[in-house]
Amino acid sequence: MVGMPEALVYFSAKNNKNAGEYLASSIILALLISIPFMAICYILIPYLLSAQSKQTVNSALWYIFLIPLYVLVGLPYNPLRGIQKFGLWNILRILPTIGWLSVLCLGFIINEKSPGFVSKAYLISLFFLIFPVNLIVKKNILGKYRPRMKYWNDLLAFGLPSAVSSLPQMLNYRLDQMIMAAFLPSYSLGLYIVGVTWANIIAPILSAIGNVIFPKVAGETSLCQQAKIFTQSIRITIIFSLFLGILLLIITPKALPLVFGNSFKEAVSAALILVFAGIISGINLVLEEGLRGLGKPKAVLFAEISGLPITAMLLYLLLPRFGIIGAAMASLLTYALVNILLIWQSTKFTNFSASLFLFPSYKDFEYIFLKLKNLIKL
Repeated sequence: MVGMPEALVYFSAKNNKNAGEYLASSIILALLISIPFMAICYILIPYLLSAQSKQTVNSALWYIFLIPLYVLVGLPYNPLRGIQKFGLWNILRILPTIGWLSVLCLGFIINEKSPGFVSKAYLISLFFLIFPVNLIVKKNILGKYRPRMKYWNDLLAFGLPSAVSSLPQMLNYRLDQMIMAAFLPSYSLGLYIVGVTWANIIAPILSAIGNVIFPKVAGETSLCQQAKIFTQSIRITIIFSLFLGILLLIITPKALPLVFGNSFKEAVSAALILVFAGIISGINLVLEEGLRGLGKPKAVLFAEISGLPITAMLLYLLLPRFGIIGAAMASLLTYALVNILLIWQSTKFTNFSASLFLFPSYKDFEYIFLKLKNLIKL
């Protein structure tokens, strides 16, 4: 989507009166960009799937329509996050997943399990979501629902760095597993993936903080106020990360084999290291969302790209010698480097010291206590 979801969140937060125009502009832009991608897919799929049956190839060709359907269903709800209507945003963004689950259940009930049925049925479910999703969004955002070409440059200037940064970010998270899949036995890879899965248990909670901080920072007009929200969010993230991380470290030796089975007991050592990596990774995620809120997606791109050669070098040095422990150490050190770069970028753009990002105060704990108290009352 060439970064249109992130761009919509940012510009809807900055200028919510024109959220409808930004949304319509992004949809038209994404649809136009999708045309050459669809054409390339149509040409390449028969060659890329030449070893598969004709039925599978045809199903894949039909599935190309996922691209424009996702534009029409997946983009519209993003301005809701920008204007901080998080409840409605969460409801609408889960609808495609519910559609997917419904298709699988239907296939199970009628005993239809072919790829062709599943893919086409999912496309149909997305098609029927277009009208209700757009209608609900239109009623909840301001501005006329019409495209304006003058917004395209701004949307792309923000969106493209966000989209491009997802590639090195994905590789920093997954390069270890890709290399292990190529050169190590599946047994070792299985142990490592269990360790990664276990360490990522706390990720959804920290991701939730990131989802909120982006539009909150972007919606402020004063850099000083943006910086205050940003720094407080990072300190609160650090408190949650350390609390949940320490708790996870304590229970890992006993709980991991209990959840996955004693066959995966050997994954405990790597999992303990990966929990530390997960803590830092969660903080990085919130730092990146804060920088996007400041309108600095290129800073995120710089940090993630800088981490990629370090990931490759550390895996080259540590993986052959130490196996899954070496891979876990490589992840930990890479995330730590990216964290340092993100903190540095954050201090540069906010003019706040690193200590204001890294060291929670008594007021931060008081703030968390009051929020939890109000949540319990609800």
